[in-house]
Amino acid sequence: MRTQQIQDVNARGKIYDEFEARLAQLSLFAQTGQPLEPHLSRAGDVARKFRHPECYLPAIEQIATSGNGPLGGV
Repeated sequence: MRTQQIQDVNARGKIYDEFEARLAQLSLFAQTGQPLEPHLSRAGDVARKFRHPECYLPAIEQIATSGNGPLGGV
């Protein structure tokens, strides 16, 4: 479902929506013990599209290091 959501968002070109979907996907993968690569890289690529990526990259790092995300376990 998250993969389809990401594809739909990409088609519309909304960076923030894509970033939120990728964070939710990463959080789900982390919680279920699934590998996070290449999803970490993709989320980072999306975060770098923002004018101030330094505001968004820590959320990805949090999931990578703790296995939980800023979305409250989404």
